[in-house]
Amino acid sequence: MLLAQTRRWSRTRGPCSERLTKSRAAKASRKRGAIKNELCIGNKPGKQQRVKNPRSEEREEINKSIYTSSRASSSAFTLVELLVIIAVVAILAALLLPALSRAKSGAKSAACKSNLRQHGLALIMYVDDYGKYPGNTAYFQGNRFLSFAGRGMIWLKAYFIEIYKPSVGVDNDVLIPNYRDVFNCPARRFSYDPTDGKSIMYKQGYGYNALGTAWHGSSQVALGLGRIWRGRTDFDGRVISDETLEVSPSMVQAPSEMIAIGDTEHELADTISPYLFPSDNNAFSIGNLHNSGANAVFCDGHVEYARQSKWMEATETARKRWNNDNQPHTETW
Repeated sequence: MLLAQTRRWSRTRGPCSERLTKSRAAKASRKRGAIKNELCIGNKPGKQQRVKNPRSEEREEINKSIYTSSRASSSAFTLVELLVIIAVVAILAALLLPALSRAKSGAKSAACKSNLRQHGLALIMYVDDYGKYPGNTAYFQGNRFLSFAGRGMIWLKAYFIEIYKPSVGVDNDVLIPNYRDVFNCPARRFSYDPTDGKSIMYKQGYGYNALGTAWHGSSQVALGLGRIWRGRTDFDGRVISDETLEVSPSMVQAPSEMIAIGDTEHELADTISPYLFPSDNNAFSIGNLHNSGANAVFCDGHVEYARQSKWMEATETARKRWNNDNQPHTETW
């Protein structure tokens, strides 16, 4: 009986078991095919992607190259943009260069003021030691200035710089190759020694208020800080009387209003005056090195700056600052 039932079950269950086996085999085959397809295409397992068409790939490459070239061309300068940038740079340079030039001139003027401040201190010490102001003697012919005997600034130079002492009393300015000190204005251009063409010669650039406004006039008076020879000679040029007038500290009525030393107009001059024309002062004018002006130190040691035209004004206020009695002396203008 048991055998009969087993046969009957196997007959009734046989077709279902066969169909199940075929279904499992088909699934396994599909899975193997999918895995093989993924391995060949190179996609990640578990994701199915469509195989790309070669033409579509070519179109994508073309589009990508066009996009890349457009980005490269957009990041480069065009000719118009380059010209605009050059124009902007030129405008900025035109605006900045004058400012830089003024700043450079201002720096040189500040250094010049420092030099003159030291001149003022040296002048005060010299007057304390000797009881008179330095300077070589001025010679006149009648009421007309002729020349100085020697150079006025050398006395002050030799007073506190040892290298100038052997040159006291010489008739020309002392220039030492490759040497620069407080008597060289930084705004003054240097030159090369003509003997070798290599050594640098720094120009002095400062002058002494030797005569005040008395460069010409009806009387030979000591209005500045230098000495004046008031002697006489005979027809043969022999000295009959040798009288020299020197300026003492008591003769300077207002030291804070008395110009002592300042920038010169000419690079070889070492004397300054309030006159501009060579016929009036032999080219010994106060200078215009610093923005059309000059620095000057006064007898009390303080330094001022003004335009050249301001220093030379033909007014009583301006001219009395040149004279030791603090008077304009219009008769000497």
